[in-house]
Amino acid sequence: MSPQETFVTRLRRHRQRNQVSLDEVATATRVKRELLEALENNDLSEWPKGLYARAWIRGYANVVGLDP
Repeated sequence: MSPQETFVTRLRRHRQRNQVSLDEVATATRVKRELLEALENNDLSEWPKGLYARAWIRGYANVVGLDP
């Protein structure tokens, strides 16, 4: 498993463990639910690069209770 896959799996598991829905993450981060689903499936083809991607990931981590 690549580092990216490990990281994404950790995010998804933490979200599920804390019973946070993707809709809640989407609302809190203002990121489309479809993009979050793609992230959890390791499909970053539609994701932005650079600062925006980092900000979205940090927001996701914050919403699910992880230290960004």
